[in-house]
Amino acid sequence: MKRFEKTIAVTGGIGSGKSTACKILKENGFYIIDTDEITREISQPNGSAYTKIIKLFGPSILLKDKTLNKDKIKELILTNPQLKNKLEDILHPLILNEVKRKIQALRENDYDSYIFVEVPLLFEAGWDKFFPHVLLVTAPIKKRIERIKQYRNMSSSKALSFIKSQLPDEKKKKLSTWIITNDKDIQTLKHKIKKFLKELES
Repeated sequence: MKRFEKTIAVTGGIGSGKSTACKILKENGFYIIDTDEITREISQPNGSAYTKIIKLFGPSILLKDKTLNKDKIKELILTNPQLKNKLEDILHPLILNEVKRKIQALRENDYDSYIFVEVPLLFEAGWDKFFPHVLLVTAPIKKRIERIKQYRNMSSSKALSFIKSQLPDEKKKKLSTWIITNDKDIQTLKHKIKKFLKELES
């Protein structure tokens, strides 16, 4: 697959605020493709990944309403890297095809501005090769733990284990085009994004 033209991947570790950054970019008139949203869509009972995921994990991952028990899947892949790799082998090609389809549809409808694609595990998945530019959103670990505890109802130790399971920010910084540090409030983040967009437009 070739690089997606005039696209910017937005990434950052759990609790960094990349989704908030994407909401602000959307408020500024840019189109956002959310790969987490695509994952949810293709994992629904009528989605392209649904039966493949059940085949991989077995029927015990189904809830009463026949939807997937995402918490159980997360627990299983956290302790079993092989299962994690097999799940990614199912999901990644389907997600990439959907990203490609959405980009093509936008271009066919004469959308010629930058398209931002939110990819949480961009570098971990090796997807940076598909994007000409990367915007990295970072935050200090202490701040990230606070946010994870607040918004995801996790303990400090579980939040830290999730952070440690991802590529460290220092490595991501070396591979990114732009870096925004989201260590204060939302107004500060909005200001930093406006500054980034001015740089992008120039």
